[in-house]
Amino acid sequence: MQETTITSTRFILVRHAQARSDTGIYGQETPLNELGKKQSLLLVNVFTQIEKIDVVYSSPLPRALQTAEPLSIQCKQQIIVNSNLREFEVPE
Repeated sequence: MQETTITSTRFILVRHAQARSDTGIYGQETPLNELGKKQSLLLVNVFTQIEKIDVVYSSPLPRALQTAEPLSIQCKQQIIVNSNLREFEVPE
C-alpha cells in the first residue's frame, strides 16, 4: 500500500494599512499615511515570525502595494499584482 502525503495551502488575507490624504479625502489613489507605513512594517514582523511566505499578491492600488512591499522584500518574493483584488462597490 502506498502512503499518501497530504499537503495544504494556507491563504492569509490582509487589508491594506491605514491610508488618508493630507486633506482627509480617501479615494482610489490614496497612499498610506505615516501610521499606515508603520503598520506595514509591523505586518512584516508578525508574519515572518509565524509563517513562511511563498507568494505575495496585491491589488494595483497604491495603498495595497505599499502595504505588501515591505513583506515582499523581507520574504524575497515579487508582488503579483492582480486587478481582481481591487475593492469594488456592491449596489444597495
